[in-house]
Amino acid sequence: MDNRLGRVHISYKHDDEHKDALEAIKKGLDKNGIPYSIDEYDILYRDNIEDYEKEIELSERVIMFVIPSYLRSLACMFEMTQMFRKGNVRERLFPVIEDRKSGSAGMPR
Repeated sequence: MDNRLGRVHISYKHDDEHKDALEAIKKGLDKNGIPYSIDEYDILYRDNIEDYEKEIELSERVIMFVIPSYLRSLACMFEMTQMFRKGNVRERLFPVIEDRKSGSAGMPR
């Protein structure tokens, strides 16, 4: 757990339709040498997903990949409540929001 807290956490809904956009986020972080934590790499067989989700509260930076299915997911809403518990949301949270017109994702303006 301690190793992951210094990383950027990526909160997202597993969704094949938006997989390319999520890959672009990970590649951008890799390219810039920014360590990140994402469940597909950091949760091992039989690990407790809720413990991992609770780490988001302690994380200094969180990228929240917001697509319609994210907002309908109870697990994603749990992660969101964890993000807001610590406070400093404006400094810690970086939402990436799907543009419904183009189908692409980007930072809000």
